[in-house]
Amino acid sequence: MKRIFSVLLVFILVAFYACEKQNDKVKITYRILNFENGFTVYYKNLSDTLMKKNVEGAYTLATPWVFNFMAEPGNIVYISMIDTTLESYSKVQVLVNGKIYKEKSRTSDRFMPVVVSGVIPFD
Repeated sequence: MKRIFSVLLVFILVAFYACEKQNDKVKITYRILNFENGFTVYYKNLSDTLMKKNVEGAYTLATPWVFNFMAEPGNIVYISMIDTTLESYSKVQVLVNGKIYKEKSRTSDRFMPVVVSGVIPFD
């Protein structure tokens, strides 16, 4: 009887730990780089609100535009950017804990938004 109880207890603890592990928050970073003279960005933030921001200036790989927040795996990430100049070929990235999760670059059509979205992975 003790053996069955011990096995059952271990199973419950492992299941509890696995559930807790899935709910650990991760750092989400929205990053935009390689643009010349400003852009408009729409993004979902921590409270799941769609934000709009007009950004001025030039940003490079060394100095990208960045927005960080903490989120749980399974949440949706979304960022959309519209460039303002012809010469700029911007890149939009979503990073999870510092690693690139998804990225997309602007095409030759500067009026077409660059959209990156997805569900935060559990691993």
